[in-house]
Amino acid sequence: MVVSPQPMITDAVTSTLREQSFKQVVALNNGLDAMERARNISPSLIFIDESLPYLAGLDFIAAIRADITTLRPNIPVVFLSSNITDQCRRVATWFQVYELIEKPFSKATVLAHTQSALQREQAAPDLCIDKKIVRQKLDQARREQQKDEAMPRLTLSADELKRTV
Repeated sequence: MVVSPQPMITDAVTSTLREQSFKQVVALNNGLDAMERARNISPSLIFIDESLPYLAGLDFIAAIRADITTLRPNIPVVFLSSNITDQCRRVATWFQVYELIEKPFSKATVLAHTQSALQREQAAPDLCIDKKIVRQKLDQARREQQKDEAMPRLTLSADELKRTV
């Protein structure tokens, strides 16, 4: 599973994984949809971007790790960030993120981190994540998504846009 709001990121990681014989690669653009999909398909690996609409990358990881309905709470997670700070590393370690990749990245980097994440087996996480806070974040994300979906979309064709300029 690849989750990023940037199509260039999802396309790059997805094509690299498919070249490595991953039969089914799911690409999503927000953390909330990814959470629901992860519950249903229990992916063997998740690439998650830090900046996602509705449910940010680290919030997504906390939700996955705390969710008892997830078939595999220890799913290997590779975290994608444009700025990996020491604080980001500490939080990622606490959430048992398998790998961190700084954007932009190369195909070779994706391959190396994929192999490393899949080779390492970690026991189911024993984290003290407040499930109430996770539920609140998920509820807030759902409300934001519903609000966005209810908003009318104003789109102009290329010709209409030229006429307005």
